[in-house]
Amino acid sequence: MLLGSSVLAQNLPPVIVSTSPAAGDFVPVPGKFTFTVAAYDPDGEIKSISVNRGKFVKAHGPTYWTENDDGHTVLTDTRWKSGYYPNTTITKFMVDVEDDQGKVTSQDIIFTINHAPMIELTSPVNGMEFVEPATVTLAATASDNTTDGVLRNVKFFVNGSLLHTSKKAPYEFIWERVYDGEYEITAAVTDLQKQTVETVPIKISVLQSEIELLNLYFLNETGSNFTILFNSREGNSYEVQTSNDLQNWIKLGEIQGTGSSVKFTDPRLPVVPFDWNYFRVKMAE
Repeated sequence: MLLGSSVLAQNLPPVIVSTSPAAGDFVPVPGKFTFTVAAYDPDGEIKSISVNRGKFVKAHGPTYWTENDDGHTVLTDTRWKSGYYPNTTITKFMVDVEDDQGKVTSQDIIFTINHAPMIELTSPVNGMEFVEPATVTLAATASDNTTDGVLRNVKFFVNGSLLHTSKKAPYEFIWERVYDGEYEITAAVTDLQKQTVETVPIKISVLQSEIELLNLYFLNETGSNFTILFNSREGNSYEVQTSNDLQNWIKLGEIQGTGSSVKFTDPRLPVVPFDWNYFRVKMAE
C-alpha cells in the first residue's frame, strides 16, 4: 500500500517597502501632505492597505490604488492634504497591509510636523580670497518659530568636516592660521525637534604668501650647540641667520623644508664670544 502525503505551503506575509513621509521625516507646518505606502506580497496579491484604520482596496480606483514600475502596489492617501496639523507635533501613522489570504503586516510610522529652522551664512562671502596664514571669521544667523522653543546648535563645516559648534548666539567662530588652498564652507542649524537645515556651500581661496611666518622653538642645553626647531613647507628652502646687534646678519646655513618640523643646529662651537645672539629664518633666495 502506498501512502501519500501533502505539505501545505506557508503563506508569506506582505512586505511594506516604503512610506512617504517615512519614519523620522519632517513635514512642514501646517502638515498638508499626501501619505503614500508601497507594498507587495511575495506569494500573492495585496488585498487592502489601511492607514490609521482607514481601509483602501483596489476598487477605490487609480486615484488611490496604483502599481509602480517595480510591480509594487502603491496607496496614495490624500486625506491629509487639507492640513490637519497647524502646530509642531510628533505624529504616528498606523499602516496595515493585508494580502489575499488574510495575513497582515503592520508598521507604525512616526514623523514630525515642524516649523523648519532658518539659517544664513553671513561670513565669509562666496568667492572671497585671503592670504595665508589667514584668519577667517565664520558667522551665521539662525532662528526658529517662537512656538518651537530654542535652537540646539549651529555647526560650521569646512570641506565636509566639522570645524566648530556654537550652542548659543552669536553664532561665530574665528578660524585662525588657515593656509593656502580651496575651502568649501557650510553652516547647519538644528532645532529642538532635531531637524537640521544646511546653508548652500560657499567657496573661499587662501593664497600662498610670499612672506612665510614661522614659529621658532629653541632647543639648547649647557655646553651643546644651539638648535632651532620650526615647521616647514615641503619644497621650500630656508636660510638660517644670526646676529648680535639685529643689524648685521650672518648666514649660518640652509635647510630644505619637508612639510613638517625641521631642526637646524648652529654649526659653530657651543661657546662663542658674544653677549647676545639673535636668530632668524627666511626663505632662501
